[in-house]
Amino acid sequence: MTPPIGTNFNHDGSLAASASEPPRHPQSPELATKINIPRNADSDDQHKDLLNRGITGVTVELNAVRPTAAGEGQISSLFVKINERLTLMEEVAAWKATNKKPTEDLEQEKRVLAGTKKLAHKYGIDWDTCRAGSVSDKSGKCRKSTRLHPYPTKEWRRLRSTGRLESRDPTIGCHAFIEAQMVVAKEIQDNYRKQWQVKGNIPETVKSITETRLEIKIISEEILKLIADCLKSNQTFHPMKTLFMQSLVSGDLSVTSKKLLFEKLTAIVLSL
Repeated sequence: MTPPIGTNFNHDGSLAASASEPPRHPQSPELATKINIPRNADSDDQHKDLLNRGITGVTVELNAVRPTAAGEGQISSLFVKINERLTLMEEVAAWKATNKKPTEDLEQEKRVLAGTKKLAHKYGIDWDTCRAGSVSDKSGKCRKSTRLHPYPTKEWRRLRSTGRLESRDPTIGCHAFIEAQMVVAKEIQDNYRKQWQVKGNIPETVKSITETRLEIKIISEEILKLIADCLKSNQTFHPMKTLFMQSLVSGDLSVTSKKLLFEKLTAIVLSL
């Protein structure tokens, strides 16, 4: 006989003796108490998916500690600074439009990368070391899947000291985050220039590009220092994804670009 909907079950699948016990999924008593979901940018979506499928009486344990109140304040300040940097792209776009310069400036991007690399080293942030979960192959590249699961610090040191694991990868770490920032910055500049072209006007007051770039440089250093402070105090960015997405309000930025920037931010680690 099929028990009525809403009947409570014990761990072994038998009927619960007390009506006060949290209901369990009738067809899946093996889900009894806990499901471990790896903490990543999609874990909140996985949690919602479990609830949408009606799996109740299950404790979802996220394998990351949410930042403390002080940590959340620190991370919030970081997100504000990232948005502040992007806000300055309107001034950059205005200067380029007035002076009939293209949005992309490869020489300037090289200078930004070189300067930021020095700042990353100054604050103890790893630039592009591939901390793989397995030994890199002869080509010096790491498997994509292993980039997402770095070795614990001690194990990484042991492997690197033996010469078995030494690789540089510009698609991860602080290097990748800075590259993503520049991609996003160009998107914002293009958005403004398209708007001005449609309206047929450019802001009348245009600041010197030298002055604007100095402001960007100062904010960029503040961003790296905040990132380093967060990492040194063992704060994690993953639980703050929603706040990050809401914080970036400059230049009609696409959701895809926001996700890209957040993904690269969460891949930054400290130097060993």
